[in-house]
Amino acid sequence: MQGLNRVPRRLFHLAACGVMCCLITGSATAFPLSGWEEGTSAHRRLVAAAVDSEEPVVVYFQTDWCPWCRRLNEGYLGKREVRQSLERVRKIAVNPEKGAEEAALFQRYGGKGFPSFYVYVPAFEGQPRRLSPFRRDGTSTPAQFAREIAQAIAQEYNTQGYGYSDKGQDERAITYYREALEYDPDNTYACHSLAVSYQRLANQTHDAKLLETAKGFYRRALEIDPDDEASKSALAGLADD
Repeated sequence: MQGLNRVPRRLFHLAACGVMCCLITGSATAFPLSGWEEGTSAHRRLVAAAVDSEEPVVVYFQTDWCPWCRRLNEGYLGKREVRQSLERVRKIAVNPEKGAEEAALFQRYGGKGFPSFYVYVPAFEGQPRRLSPFRRDGTSTPAQFAREIAQAIAQEYNTQGYGYSDKGQDERAITYYREALEYDPDNTYACHSLAVSYQRLANQTHDAKLLETAKGFYRRALEIDPDDEASKSALAGLADD
C-alpha cells in the first residue's frame, strides 16, 4: 500500500490511460461484421458449398492492426449499399497473421498487402478478382464500391453464359445471363445477351412469345444504356420483320 502511494500521480494516470487505450484499440480492431464467417475452416466449407451451388464468394484478408482494414470495415462493408450487394454472397474473413495455414491461404490468393478483398465464383474456376475502394485516382463511395462488386459478380456469370451461347446452347446460356442480372440488374451486356439468346430460340421454334421476350430485353438494355447500338440495331431489325 505504501509503495502504491509513492507512485507519482502523473505516472499512475499515464498507466491507466495506457490500459484504456489497449482496451479501446482491441475492441475497435476486432472484425465486427455480422453475416461473415472467419478462418480457414470456414473458407474450406463455404468455398466447397459455393462450388456445388455455383454461387459467388468474397474472401477478405485483413488484420487487427491495419487502419485501412478498419476503414474498409466501417466505411464500406458496414454500409447499407455494400451489405445489399453482398446479401447473396458467401463471405469469409481471414487474418493471415493468425497462423501458417492462414498465411498459406493468403499466398494462394496472391495477396501482397492489407486489405485484400477478392470476389469470384469458385465453380467457374476463374481467377479471383481483387477489388478496393482505395485507389490512387481517388476513393470510391460506398455506392460505387457496391456497384463494382455487383459488376464483378455479373461478369463471372456473363462469361459462363457466353461460353454456352458460343456453343449454341442458348437455353443453358440464358440461366447464367439471368443470374448475372440477379446480382447486377443494370447490366447491359446481360440484357443484350439474353435478347440474342431468346431471339435465336424464337427463330428455331417459331415461338412468338420468345420473340417478344427478346424484344423486351433489347428494350431493357436500351433503358440502361441508350447508346447501346447493338440493341438499337437488333430491335429495329425486328420491327421491320
